[in-house]
Amino acid sequence: MTVTTGSRPVWQANSEASACEKCRRQFTLVFRRHHCRGCGKVVCDKCSEHRVILPESYNYGPSKQRVCDSCYVTLVAIEYQLGLDQGKVVPPDYPAIREELLRRVKSYLALSESGWGSAGDLGGVKVCLRNIENSAVSCIRSKLLIKAPINKVMEVYSDMDVWKNWNPYVSSRTIEQLDSNSKVMNAVYEFPVIDKRDSCFYTSVMDSSTFETLENQKGLTVAAISVDHPLCPVEKGMVRSNMLISLSVLEPVDDGIHTHFTSIVHSDPKGLLPPFVINAFLSRGTDHLRGMAKFIEAKLQS
Repeated sequence: MTVTTGSRPVWQANSEASACEKCRRQFTLVFRRHHCRGCGKVVCDKCSEHRVILPESYNYGPSKQRVCDSCYVTLVAIEYQLGLDQGKVVPPDYPAIREELLRRVKSYLALSESGWGSAGDLGGVKVCLRNIENSAVSCIRSKLLIKAPINKVMEVYSDMDVWKNWNPYVSSRTIEQLDSNSKVMNAVYEFPVIDKRDSCFYTSVMDSSTFETLENQKGLTVAAISVDHPLCPVEKGMVRSNMLISLSVLEPVDDGIHTHFTSIVHSDPKGLLPPFVINAFLSRGTDHLRGMAKFIEAKLQS
């Protein structure tokens, strides 16, 4: 990637940075300092994994240079806008994407109850699995009752930055905000042992009764499917998963202090993991939902 704006920054002195300027982790003999060639800040290796070709004004030549996550997002966005202005980049077909999202939402919600096989009650989360035609990966449905009103649940659930409080292996960023209820996001999953994975997906919040724009909060449906986006290319060393559907239905209980939360996820993580291994670990995802529920309930009590 190459862009046409910017100038070479003055590097921050190593003596001025005892910790990474991005994640704030303290540097040690083994956790080393690096400089972002885009802004000159001292950062760690994890926060500067991207390599890009910087403008000629930076005087780095044609080779790719290390940049921090923030500079990478800015540079990619600049190139994307230039491509749009010059007619060299075709933006995603969002009407078609939304139509496909709605088709899948209705299809998965219409699955017969008899096809779901119970996997038990795991710490308050009722889990069911089912096979999907033409897919080697099973679909998982999880249900739980959260002691919080629907607006409080949605407030936490819709903010993926907050997820780090109970799920430290997931980080995310917004690729393109389309309107107040729809956007394209990129999520990175750094689970122990297995390869580093990410997903690029279109997500939308809808009224559960109409699947259109929000009219009330009597029922909310949050749905997402994988998409391709020029601002979210697959990085070297990353496995891009395929999110066939991620569907969450929030329903308020009449008492006003509880919310029924139903999650349906059908996703192929890709990579070298065989389907039988993926299916065997699907129920582990309930840890995420339990963690979310505990975080929300504790937040209300504090």
